[in-house]
Amino acid sequence: MVELDSKNCNGEILKSFEPLVKFLSMSLGDWCEVVLHDTSNVEHSIIAIENGVVTGRKIGGPLTDVAIRALNEGWYKENDYIVNYQGRRVDGRPTRSCTFLLRIPSETYWECCA
Repeated sequence: MVELDSKNCNGEILKSFEPLVKFLSMSLGDWCEVVLHDTSNVEHSIIAIENGVVTGRKIGGPLTDVAIRALNEGWYKENDYIVNYQGRRVDGRPTRSCTFLLRIPSETYWECCA
């Protein structure tokens, strides 16, 4: 796991979503990668991941280009999720992807992607 600042309330809130990653991966199956991102750390955003063999990503990995574009374009300000966009498997085959935003009142947000 990526070290989170235990003094930071946001870190504690974020860690509380880790069981959701496991739950979704068990519900959706081995072919579905589920990732929890801390968007405040673009270069090392992945703090929890299940079925990372799908794309080859690991804990401590960066945000995807899609997520960075969403941050830059601000779509997350008006949308709670994005569905059916194209990702890539580790072998280059396309995937259908989705992202759900987990928010707290301070406007910090995190992504849970499948």
